Amino acid sequence: MFYALNKDGVKIDAYEAIENEQYFCPICNNPVTLKRGQVNTAHFAHENNVCDDEWNYDMSPWHKRMQNNFAKEAHEVVVSHQGKKHRADVLIGDIVIEFQFSPITAAEFEDRNTFFKSAGYRLAWVFNLSQISEENLHESDEKENMMIWKHPMRIFANSDYLGETNDKFALWFSYYGDSEYEENGAEALQRVIWAIKDDDGCYSMKRFFTMPYLIVMNGKGKINPNHFFYSKKDFFLDEVSRLKDKHEFSIKYRGEKGKTKQSYICPRKSNEFGIDIWGEKGCCYCQYCYMVARTGTGNSKKYASYCCYPKQVRELCEEHPGYECSQVKIYEL
Repeated sequence: MFYALNKDGVKIDAYEAIENEQYFCPICNNPVTLKRGQVNTAHFAHENNVCDDEWNYDMSPWHKRMQNNFAKEAHEVVVSHQGKKHRADVLIGDIVIEFQFSPITAAEFEDRNTFFKSAGYRLAWVFNLSQISEENLHESDEKENMMIWKHPMRIFANSDYLGETNDKFALWFSYYGDSEYEENGAEALQRVIWAIKDDDGCYSMKRFFTMPYLIVMNGKGKINPNHFFYSKKDFFLDEVSRLKDKHEFSIKYRGEKGKTKQSYICPRKSNEFGIDIWGEKGCCYCQYCYMVARTGTGNSKKYASYCCYPKQVRELCEEHPGYECSQVKIYEL
């Protein structure tokens, strides 16, 4: 565990603990020993390796780094329910977030799901998959946001419904290891919103789809826990709200019936339809365009460009604008 109680009952981080002081487990109240060396992450361990809490908790540096995206008082909160006590990696309001780097059995995964669900909490899991080879787990060449997993873990078979509108259960994957984090200083998480089911209704994970929006963890403690249950529309509406706070804007449409002609005309070029999504006139390459919302599929796609003209909101690409050079955010709704 990363936290223990001092003799006054105050929760103390292992990084801040004092050598030779007495500390106690917040669940069983037995003495624990501070383990702080050069290799392992600082933590507390039971002196006799026995505790009333039988769960196996992940103690990796990655785990601690994920927790640090939230206020310390939300770390390792003890939950009591029906005579049992367990620690939630992060607990804020009615949301529990569990981080898992080391292997976990299907039985314990289901036990944790059942415990937090029956205690009335919404549960989001974040699994680190960085140790899985790219040959075994990789992006599909055929479909956007689809992953191919040749030999998937089987613990997710009986997970709750994975759809993006599920606000009670969410499954997120991270593909970053410690070395990648040290290089980039941030870590992106993707939510699983669809997976293959077998004849028994169990998830296979040999093919799964992720939401096209990420949660970026940078260790600054400012992640909104509600984001773990956001749908695509929620992410978009959140961005619109931020845009309203910063800029005035108009919306330019393409492919949507019932809009006035003026809403299809670029304010920079008189009487020109400047909202083609690709090409030199495309709003997504324009320094006055903040973002684009897109709905529909195939030839029936509709676009709305959020134009802040005459205020510049983005830097132009250095090279000739092609669809691979775009800097604008495109939201799929």
